[in-house]
Amino acid sequence: MNKTYQFNKTELYETLINTSVDCMLVADEDGLITFTTPQIKELFGWESEEIIGKPVEILIPENLADEHVNHRHSLKTNPHTRPMGTSLNIYAKRKNNTEFPVDIKLNFFKEKGKTFYLAVIRDITDRKKVEERYKILSNLTSDFAYSLGILPDGSFLREWVTDAFESITGYSENELDKKEVLFSIILSEDKHILDAHIEHVLRKEKSIVEFRIKKKDGSIIYVEDYRYPVIKKETGEVAHIYGAIRDITEKKEKELELIKAKEKAEEVNKIKTKFYANMSHELRTPLVGILGFSEIIKNEDENEEFKEYGAMIYASTLRLQRTLNSVLDFSKIDDRSFKLEFDKIDVNKLAKEEFYLFKVDAEKKQIDYKLNLKEDTFIIKSDSRLLSTIFNHIIDNGIKYTKEGFVEVNVNKAQEADGTFLLFEVKDSGIGIEKEQLNLIWEEFRQVSEGLARNYEGVGLGLSIVKKFVGLLNGSIEVKSEYLKGSSFCVKIPIEQI
Repeated sequence: MNKTYQFNKTELYETLINTSVDCMLVADEDGLITFTTPQIKELFGWESEEIIGKPVEILIPENLADEHVNHRHSLKTNPHTRPMGTSLNIYAKRKNNTEFPVDIKLNFFKEKGKTFYLAVIRDITDRKKVEERYKILSNLTSDFAYSLGILPDGSFLREWVTDAFESITGYSENELDKKEVLFSIILSEDKHILDAHIEHVLRKEKSIVEFRIKKKDGSIIYVEDYRYPVIKKETGEVAHIYGAIRDITEKKEKELELIKAKEKAEEVNKIKTKFYANMSHELRTPLVGILGFSEIIKNEDENEEFKEYGAMIYASTLRLQRTLNSVLDFSKIDDRSFKLEFDKIDVNKLAKEEFYLFKVDAEKKQIDYKLNLKEDTFIIKSDSRLLSTIFNHIIDNGIKYTKEGFVEVNVNKAQEADGTFLLFEVKDSGIGIEKEQLNLIWEEFRQVSEGLARNYEGVGLGLSIVKKFVGLLNGSIEVKSEYLKGSSFCVKIPIEQI
């Protein structure tokens, strides 16, 4: 049950006044002090009896006294209140003539037909010292810092800014609206950003945004504005806002350049993809015809000379087709629209198809050409385009660089702790690779034989394509080689077996 207590109001008010951290004084219409609280001694060094009947200007620095008299006269004709926290850069004077910053709450009341003014005076020396340290630190950077006070109507009043304000905006502090920092020079299209920024801070949240302003010379720059709310302990409301603004134009211009470059690259890539698609159709179609007719000539024509010509045309066209396929495969790697297409694959069947493509070439060289399938049934889910290309280029590489001896193709499965893997290996007794050239083989348009007379066909894309396609399938490739004795290429690809 709530209890209601009856207090002696006079004693209560006296206790509240005597224990307040702020000093209070009352002055009449003529500016004469009629009452002070005991805190006058601690704050100003005066005893109450010493200044009763004295003009309030006794507490004002001499250089501000005339301005204060004018302010009193305006209050006499238009009495009004002023909340704490809305007076900016006000200084008071102690009995020993030292000056210190104060914040003043002003109110008025009527007594026997006369108007009296109540001033609640607070020493803000410590707060000013903190602000000054903050300003000094801010002046050491290219940013400018500022402080905003919040007026009773919710609007802002700029309290101070650091020196970098002018170097960033081109304006002196006094040339712009006192109500905000940059509101009068922010681009109209970006003002909604500042509105949302303010809402965040008034909800007692830190906030950081980017917007554009128009400098005094007419140029437009990007700035980043960071704001921090200062909460008043007595009310729990935001009393001040500290902020820092920096010029981020160079950073934004680089970002925009990157975006434009990305868009341009994407456009070029689309054009390139379309070109390769057209080239694939326009070149592959006649090549198929040439291959077909040249094969007929070399196999069926009774004229030995024509048969020889037919064989030469067939071999040259086949070489051109392989080169074209390599270039088109390579173009897929750079095509960002390229997507993996996983489907059901019979690995043994795929390996046989690629193996038999090179059987004729192996027989011509009288190479011992073998295919070893370790699994009777080997069905997986993967991208058949990529797998067939990988198989094709590695086998082609083994056949191409082996003049005599053997080329062995092995297809196997490995079950390991981290999953199931497809193992595809090609061993050969070819020219091998020198140790210092092992890294060279993965580069585009490079061949280990390029330092010799060019004895081997191809454009140097095969292994580069293999490595990138293996990477797309999250696999790895290992090469072991001994110069003039042969090489072994082993591809390991994670799979989902069916």
